[in-house]
Amino acid sequence: IKNQSFDTWIEQLTFFRIFFVWTAIIIIFGLAYSYLSNDIASLHYSATKERVTSVYDAIYFSFITATTTGFGDITPTGVFKIVSILEVIFGLLLLALVTSKLIAIKQNVILSEIYEISFNERVNRLRSSFLLFRQDISRVIAKIEENSFPKREVYDLHTRVTPFEDALSETHFLLQRATKSSFVKSVDPLNTELLLNSVINSLEKINELMELLLEKRIDGKKDLMFTTLGRCTLIAESIFKNASTAKELETKKFADLDTRKQELLAALNTSLEKWNGS
Repeated sequence: IKNQSFDTWIEQLTFFRIFFVWTAIIIIFGLAYSYLSNDIASLHYSATKERVTSVYDAIYFSFITATTTGFGDITPTGVFKIVSILEVIFGLLLLALVTSKLIAIKQNVILSEIYEISFNERVNRLRSSFLLFRQDISRVIAKIEENSFPKREVYDLHTRVTPFEDALSETHFLLQRATKSSFVKSVDPLNTELLLNSVINSLEKINELMELLLEKRIDGKKDLMFTTLGRCTLIAESIFKNASTAKELETKKFADLDTRKQELLAALNTSLEKWNGS
């Protein structure tokens, strides 16, 4: 936890703060050179060998030491040699910090663009998954209406719903994590509306299939179908709950979508109960 706090503090450092710290170190060391000067620790002019008594010259020496410029016009003696070494270390550390911040800014820009592309691709892939599911169910419905749907596939109808459950789970995760962390990108209102519409359209297609199964009196593995669709309805409810909590949509739009979802789930539950009881 301490390491995480330190890393967070480092990340929050701005260039202004780093410059302020760097300037403060130069002034503090310069004042130390000036006011702590004595017979065993002092600064001397290289040309005249006189002791440095000027505060301005002491700060000047502190500056060229921190920047590792080292003109050689002023030299330390005694303990100040160790002190100047420490100042060089501090100066190099701050220089490394500034360099790392510059690299981090560039990396953050690149990573942000990559993350944006990856995130949009993930949303588009989810919408494609819902579309492919509806197309598959449409083919099943067409075959049932033409009485050409193989009997062996009737018992595996629940496997046709599995991709829909997977897409619902991923959509739920995508909307849920944005409400739990401010560092995670949230789905924009347009894509949220499109995803919710995809969920509703898919539920409509499932309801159409269930009504056709009832009409044709087609049996199958009812317990598996009932269980799978039951999980799907629960996840769909959670998706809409997260969307409402995140307030990604306008109130009226969300209310209309939520009403359609409630009507569909009620109709689907009724069809499931009839089919399971038939």
